[in-house]
Amino acid sequence: MLWTRIRRAVAIQLTHLGLSVVWNVAGLALIARGLRAPGPTASVEVAAFLLALGVAMVVGARRFAPLYVLASLLAGLGSSSAILQAFQLDSSLWPSTFWRYAGVLLNGLGVFGACWGVLGWWKWRQDTDPDASR
Repeated sequence: MLWTRIRRAVAIQLTHLGLSVVWNVAGLALIARGLRAPGPTASVEVAAFLLALGVAMVVGARRFAPLYVLASLLAGLGSSSAILQAFQLDSSLWPSTFWRYAGVLLNGLGVFGACWGVLGWWKWRQDTDPDASR
């Protein structure tokens, strides 16, 4: 069963998504109080998308592997993009260097989880389908 192979990776992915939701919601709360968000963006839409992505990962990992892989790849690409932006965008978009690198660390967790999960799925697929290795 796929779930038993990737449950730890899914836990890391859900931790990343949960902390990313908190990051966005906290940013919105700070903006509402007239303060700066910890990063260049804070969005209700992104927070909702991340929650939906987490649900898709869990449902996919338990019942429909292609959904899990798609959700993992989306999360990994989004995390990679956020890391890249942290080094390409103007550093003044973050309130401090600490928050800039905290975002890199958070999204690094997302990339790690996505890689671990997709590789776990790949190995599970090869173990369960002898034709997949050809």
